[in-house]
Amino acid sequence: MVLQMCQLRCRGLNDPALRAGCRDRHLLRATVDAMSKLRLLNRLCDLSILGAGSIAAITLSLVTTTGCRTAQPAPTADAQASAPSGATPAQASFQRAELSLADYERMKLAAEGNGAEFEKSLHASLASMAAAREKLLAQYQEGLSQHEKSAWTVATYYRIGYLDELFAAALAVAPVPPMLAAMGPTYADQYRLALAQTAGPLNARAIDAFKKALQLASELGLDDEWTHKAHDSIGRLEHSAAAH
Repeated sequence: MVLQMCQLRCRGLNDPALRAGCRDRHLLRATVDAMSKLRLLNRLCDLSILGAGSIAAITLSLVTTTGCRTAQPAPTADAQASAPSGATPAQASFQRAELSLADYERMKLAAEGNGAEFEKSLHASLASMAAAREKLLAQYQEGLSQHEKSAWTVATYYRIGYLDELFAAALAVAPVPPMLAAMGPTYADQYRLALAQTAGPLNARAIDAFKKALQLASELGLDDEWTHKAHDSIGRLEHSAAAH
């Protein structure tokens, strides 16, 4: 873990026994270089310069606040046209939300620069994707407000889980800070592992939504595209969680 690595302290260079054992110039140079890297990582211990502060804060916000439904503006004419006449509330809300889903699916987290510049650009990217997710979530949730039980409700539960799954996947491949990447693959790998673990609560909530879809589908006797997708997603996420 990056945090565990950050807690290391470079006491070795002050140890006379170590210096006595490093008479070989090349070995001493390699030791100094390794210790210097540890000092650098230690200075980054608050992780703000690595962007992890933004990641942790926004992920926590997603996990703790997005269960609430938010008020939405009236559907546009295009959105209203997407739902056929006589559509149920769940069908109408689902089809309106689907119009914006492709844009969300294409979003990726990006960051540029070093230090504070990296943190700022990553935060902006995170905030943009989080806002897009919030908007879509509220649109899908509109269909649940009428307590309808139908195939469209099953599809809605699946999509709600899918939104979290996509965000967690984006976190897992977020850019590594250049300063950390320059320190070697071990440090970059530990950072990516920390990101994957940060995404864990989102994946757990996605699994809950997929299970709701399957539970309702079982009650309705459904076996369709959305139940298959839910089964596949649960298997994939649970396998990933076990691997970490």
